[in-house]
Amino acid sequence: MKSSFTDDEWLTIKAEDEEEKRLKEFYRHWSLKESYIKAIGLGLGFELRRASFFYPDAKSKLYAQVKIDGVLDHDWHFVLTELDDNHCVSTATRDKPNTDSWCFLELDGKTLDFAK
Repeated sequence: MKSSFTDDEWLTIKAEDEEEKRLKEFYRHWSLKESYIKAIGLGLGFELRRASFFYPDAKSKLYAQVKIDGVLDHDWHFVLTELDDNHCVSTATRDKPNTDSWCFLELDGKTLDFAK
């Protein structure tokens, strides 16, 4: 898996102080990569290390941006949603997301707000 992440991404993943948190951060980054390669339609034909994801607001891990080959891609925006303690969803969008207008999802009787 090391070949799928950039050095900066590994630093972010390894910066977590507990193994469980590191694993969660690993899955967040994997989810971001999946959302991007699906959105651009290349799937695993795209070399994953070309895309380096980061959180522009260090206090929040709900929104991410991407650098492609080291250059910030202003066209793509990513929203992360925690479904529960073990699952997250990353949504790629070309428009800066206005999460106030996003829909809700019901999962096992629990309503989830995409903005949370």
